[in-house]
Amino acid sequence: MKKLLFASALLALLSGCMKFEEYKLNSQINGCKISTMYLYGPATGTLSDTARFTWTGNDITRVSLSSMHYDLAYSGNVVVGRTFYSGAAAQPFQYDQFGYNPSLQLTRFARFEKDMNGAFYQSDSTALQYSGSMLTGFSQWTSSGGAAPLVLSRRREYSYTGGNLSEVREIEYRNGAAVDTTRTSLQTNNDPNWFLSINPRFWAAGPLSAFGDIDALEQTQLQHALERQTTGGLPTIYSYSLDDKGNLAEHKVNGQVAARYFYNCP
Repeated sequence: MKKLLFASALLALLSGCMKFEEYKLNSQINGCKISTMYLYGPATGTLSDTARFTWTGNDITRVSLSSMHYDLAYSGNVVVGRTFYSGAAAQPFQYDQFGYNPSLQLTRFARFEKDMNGAFYQSDSTALQYSGSMLTGFSQWTSSGGAAPLVLSRRREYSYTGGNLSEVREIEYRNGAAVDTTRTSLQTNNDPNWFLSINPRFWAAGPLSAFGDIDALEQTQLQHALERQTTGGLPTIYSYSLDDKGNLAEHKVNGQVAARYFYNCP
């Protein structure tokens, strides 16, 4: 998935599988707000980028990275858009739009990019499906650029065990036909899902490359901390550490630091 945007949750509310907006409307118990996130390269373990979060009240309104920043637009309590700027450029080079159903579950994602002539075209359209509070799948259509039509490029289907996301099945398409299928199994431990303890709106703004193949929306479907994912027989191991206030401070992938998190606390 083209790294969708998602919010976060209270640890106290992790007793069930919550839909997108249920946790997005809550604030963390200790009042801390994420301020900085350091991302590390998966191969070298060296710092690859830094994300700094700008808050307006209880909303993250800007995320600044080393070579770009993006602004978030809200309608009431939901994020409806994200606009990307390169460096100090006054004009955006890309923007995203988001749609919701009456239950405030994210159901539509659209991305628009500039072509060689500087005109925007829709490069991505993603539709998400649910059964009650559980995400069951999404389909993604992409365009090669300009006037090229959107065509089905991939689909993900989700399976649950005991109300917890346990398998992701990804199907890739070419010229309308399925050409490859990948299955990823997920195992959790008994700890809370620490990613959901990060301040509300983080998932609507965070640079999500730190999470490898598990996209943000999939993280929100986990009641407990992701410990292992296995794709094609190859395991990926996750581990976590907390700061003295109980915030997620660091997570590692296969023993190597993937991201560190810092907060402003009252």
